[in-house]
Amino acid sequence: MTRPLLWSRRVLDGLVADIITARSGAEALELLQSRAEIGAVLSDIMMPGISGIELAEEIARRRPELPVVLMTGYSDKLEAGAAVSRPVLTKPFATKDLAAALAVSRPGLPDLTNVVRLDQTTRS
Repeated sequence: MTRPLLWSRRVLDGLVADIITARSGAEALELLQSRAEIGAVLSDIMMPGISGIELAEEIARRRPELPVVLMTGYSDKLEAGAAVSRPVLTKPFATKDLAAALAVSRPGLPDLTNVVRLDQTTRS
């Protein structure tokens, strides 16, 4: 395992129950096809074979309900102005930032960040 992979696993610990790793975009797509229980994807933008951006686009075609968050230390594609429809985190990032990006990347779910639950308000 490489250092970035170990760091990513540490960030994910406690956020998700099971972590499955893939060494390339092609391997990730194979895993997504064979394992329906996968609930989210965190992908580096720079990978061998297809990029994380291309992986996210393919996931959107195959499993549009699946949250995808991209991460990068540097991306020539982003520097060139590539449009990305998924959240992108700059490494290193905090666990809270990943959790927020995963929440935002869930298609079809309403954004309830500005909703206050009435049972949690204090009364004067």
